[in-house]
Amino acid sequence: MAPEIVNVAARELPPLSAVAPPSYGEVVLVTGGSGFLGQHIIKQLHERDPRVREIRILDLVPFLKLLDYKETKPVRWFVGDVCDPRRVQQAFQGVDCVIHCAALVSYHFPPDLEQLSSVNVTGSENTLHMCINNLVCVTGTENILAMCVDRNIPRLVYCSTSEVTLVPYLGGCFSLIVNQTESKALPPSSEHSLVFPGYPASKLRAEQIILAADKTPLPRGGYLRTIALRPTLLYGEQDCRLVTPLLKMARLQNGRLVRFAGPGGKQQITYVGNAAWAHIRAKDALLDNPVGAAGLPVFVTDDTPIDDLLRFTSRVTATADDASLRCRCTRWYVLAPLAYLLAAILERLITWCVHPLLRVRLPVSPSGVVSYLGSIVLYNRLRAAIQLDYSPVYSSEQALRMSSDDVRIIVVYLYPVSVPQNAESPLPLQQSCKVVAYQRQPSQVQSNRFPSVHPTEIRTSISPSSAVELNTTSALANYATEAGFYSKAFSLPRCS
Repeated sequence: MAPEIVNVAARELPPLSAVAPPSYGEVVLVTGGSGFLGQHIIKQLHERDPRVREIRILDLVPFLKLLDYKETKPVRWFVGDVCDPRRVQQAFQGVDCVIHCAALVSYHFPPDLEQLSSVNVTGSENTLHMCINNLVCVTGTENILAMCVDRNIPRLVYCSTSEVTLVPYLGGCFSLIVNQTESKALPPSSEHSLVFPGYPASKLRAEQIILAADKTPLPRGGYLRTIALRPTLLYGEQDCRLVTPLLKMARLQNGRLVRFAGPGGKQQITYVGNAAWAHIRAKDALLDNPVGAAGLPVFVTDDTPIDDLLRFTSRVTATADDASLRCRCTRWYVLAPLAYLLAAILERLITWCVHPLLRVRLPVSPSGVVSYLGSIVLYNRLRAAIQLDYSPVYSSEQALRMSSDDVRIIVVYLYPVSVPQNAESPLPLQQSCKVVAYQRQPSQVQSNRFPSVHPTEIRTSISPSSAVELNTTSALANYATEAGFYSKAFSLPRCS
């Protein structure tokens, strides 16, 4: 029998005295558990962590299992915002460790600095204080910190990013990090020096808050131990921020990826399953080896071959069943200095003219992308290997195969709760309240907790114009958000 999945938003948790003592196993809370990395952390907790007896998930949206694994532990999910600690205190009751990966991942240019700070910095600080003193702070990381302290939670694992160390080499238009450890690849003294503006700066501030809180005394004895992990860019199942945008670019150019940042550098990227495993090892290290692991930032990498990001995308898609998903890099390229100059000019136009008038943002900083693609980025994971006893659990071949299998065309339909059997005309899109998806040649629609419906039934009840092709399963959530529905959920509460 599958473990029970409880909607805690609709049911009270038992009082603290009713929770089993730690000797019976750990209770682990994963913030952002519905997201890309969070889904894989939940999978690793089920498959590879015998210490855990209960998994809790805190996210803005209900948790839906999007990966294939056997559930071995009870799961309780909470819907709430880390920026509002008063509404999520239940999630922290009786927890032994918090894995904090909830964040606003936004590379938009110009960056929304206020929103990034509110979610990524203050929310984490509130969680920290919840784990110590009944303090109520005003933003995401600060909230997490506050709640850990308040609830006497002794361990906090924070997901940062290696991008906090990406700075231009000698003031140029690229970065140079070759086999460097945490003591060599240091964050800049000024956030404005980072290659990507906005998001990495907010993660750096949150990381500093988390690490500074290590050894904070807890009200009922003991100390809070913290650690910050710095994974590189992640790829894998449910990815919608790395390979997917590049695929969209390639499809606009008949399957070609234009090398717009010179001949290309070498970037180290990490399979998300290995990054998730590193979070499990960090959780255990805070208990087994706090002297060596706590209070430190740790780079997380794996054995994925180091290559130019565009060539990597071409390799991942090379085995796709659908030929329209395969892409290749162009032989010609735009000179890096010229590309950087054009990107800088475009950013000035957006900052000074377009954004103030039209409130338009680019999906990513043009100069940041050019700098990154021309950079050589290679981190040394020695600290993770020694202090966390971490080593990748998925080989590069396994990771690439699973990622390649996840690259496929998904057709998304919004359809009504009850489809009239004799519908003569397509129903209006606003009446729809479910999202379903199927591959190119399916036998049935996979609708995530809803009864399977044959594709022809949907096609007779909804206008073809409401179908949208997306490149990964997790892109369903993005489409739901862009369509004005409840984000990251397949059950859309706006409908009755």
